[in-house]
Amino acid sequence: GRRPIADITQSVSSALPLPNISLVFLAAVLLVAVRSSLGPSLVCAALSFLTYDFLFIPPNFSFAIQREEDVLTLLFFLLMAARDHLIPQAPLSSSRVIRSSSI
Repeated sequence: GRRPIADITQSVSSALPLPNISLVFLAAVLLVAVRSSLGPSLVCAALSFLTYDFLFIPPNFSFAIQREEDVLTLLFFLLMAARDHLIPQAPLSSSRVIRSSSI
């Protein structure tokens, strides 16, 4: 049932502050974003946020969102998932561009 999950959640929450826990989920989102397309990245961001919300954001074991900061966390997860797919990549370096144009 819920007891083993509650114990694990309590252990992690007591060891790490809430913002640090969100960084673990954000790392997963960024890893998927770098290695896959936009769709899987957004799914990973949504699932990561829902898991983070359900397990670590009070009230625990609920999808209720009571603070504005938690909504911003969701938006940040989604932004990070989409950033590599929506922002055009810049050239590697300006010196390379200059060298190739002078040849």
